[in-house]
Amino acid sequence: MANNISVVVGLDFGIIYSGFSLCYVDDYDLSKIITNTEWPWEKGKSKTNTALRYDDEFKKVEFWGYPALYKKPNKKSRDNETKPIELFKLHLGNCLEKFKPKLPELLTYKRAITDYLCKIGELIKETILKYWSGIDFMEHVLLVLTVPDEYSENDIAILRECIFNAGLISDKRSERLQFTTELEAVAIYCMYSSLREHRLKEPGTTFMIVDCGGKYQLSEITKRARYLCSTFIDKEFIELLKREVGNSAIDLFSDNHYGQLQYLVHEFCQHVKLPFSGNNPYFSYEIDLEEIAPALLQYVTGSKRDLMEEKEWMITLDFDTKRVDEVFSKSVENISIPNQPVTAVSRGATIYGKGLLESRNLNNVKYVIPTRVLIYTFGVKISPLCEYGDPLDRLTSDGRIHKFRRIVERNTEITIDQEFIVENLVPIHPDQTKMSFEIYYTKEQNAVYCDEPGMKLAGSLLIDLPDVHLGPCTFCLSFGDMEIKAKAFNKLNGQNYQIKFENTHSSRVIWITTVKCLYVKPL
Repeated sequence: MANNISVVVGLDFGIIYSGFSLCYVDDYDLSKIITNTEWPWEKGKSKTNTALRYDDEFKKVEFWGYPALYKKPNKKSRDNETKPIELFKLHLGNCLEKFKPKLPELLTYKRAITDYLCKIGELIKETILKYWSGIDFMEHVLLVLTVPDEYSENDIAILRECIFNAGLISDKRSERLQFTTELEAVAIYCMYSSLREHRLKEPGTTFMIVDCGGKYQLSEITKRARYLCSTFIDKEFIELLKREVGNSAIDLFSDNHYGQLQYLVHEFCQHVKLPFSGNNPYFSYEIDLEEIAPALLQYVTGSKRDLMEEKEWMITLDFDTKRVDEVFSKSVENISIPNQPVTAVSRGATIYGKGLLESRNLNNVKYVIPTRVLIYTFGVKISPLCEYGDPLDRLTSDGRIHKFRRIVERNTEITIDQEFIVENLVPIHPDQTKMSFEIYYTKEQNAVYCDEPGMKLAGSLLIDLPDVHLGPCTFCLSFGDMEIKAKAFNKLNGQNYQIKFENTHSSRVIWITTVKCLYVKPL
């Protein structure tokens, strides 16, 4: 890590909303972390929409963030309004195809991601200079980007490429860009914001984070879980609208007045989803469709219209619509909401980045997640000679059987960069000039073969062998913060080969995390 880093930026690039926080490295008071609340179009909001609006030829971004998506109701609004580009981040990860938005032919999801990161990046650069003059973004800033747990190494590689193309790093391999998972960022933030209130400072404490879309509810249970449900809460609101005014009315409203529909969803988020805590049984909010979505009224017909006219076009959302605490309170000892929950991801990412830089100095606050529990068994493919009892239908032409050699099994608690070693691996043939190590993983603990159901290829490592092979090789597998690393070496001649898996076709390793606070400076 470069020693000239002066500012850490935590960027929460979300599916629906995005925001960022920043701090000065030499300021040891973490309460002074700054979360941006000043956008070119408004002040006071800690996030803006992950949305873009292009010109007709998709050559230029005309609007980004809030202005790209929402449009206040206007009786003169024309039909067939140009639609913004949103939810494009769903093209990364293992999201089902039916949930991925269809993009215009002239636009790829990588271009959309790059364009959005470029726009928010411009604001980040301007914001830094407002607080600290003389900062060279390309030299003095550590950028920490949060990603969902399920992202593969390939997804992360794509994001790194997009960030480079957006002008936020000068080198695709730059260490000035670091990744952490959204869940780990929230966990770190909850540790920091809840030290006095709960027991999260105790080593070995385990807990679960529940993401309700803009609100993180923290409770102490045995395993962590990640629910990306913000999009689906909004969709459930639209389903509620359909039940009130009819499916066809909402479909026509969406097709012809998409901006007004999104403004209606925005009102729901601001007045219902975000303020709702589950603690007030008298919670209630009325949505006036005639005022907020006047264009919708023309599409409501039949009995639905008669009923809505009786209600004076009002929809009431109360406590019984959205309850979390009541469902879990009997089985969970402590359910709480940290301070500024909407900013938990970006602030946690900032604390994470600051911890990376300060890890050499124990006088500073250091929040780390040192141990994780694997939920997969990892191993390497080997090809020993056939033995008694091996199935004959698996026999190769040279009398061998391809098998799975377990290296580390699931449910093993590991530390960051802990190495797991397999020794005495030898080439199949004495005249081989190369040797391949294929790494597989599975949820089974006692798998035997690499083609068993559920077995997936994580990656492979190819090494050169000397003209005269000098003995067995040793293979080593380790697990970093956001990557799996493999290396092989020959003890006799010192040859050493290593690789980081960046192009795996499968999902990234999912961890069960035990969060520990190793050292906390008194607040």
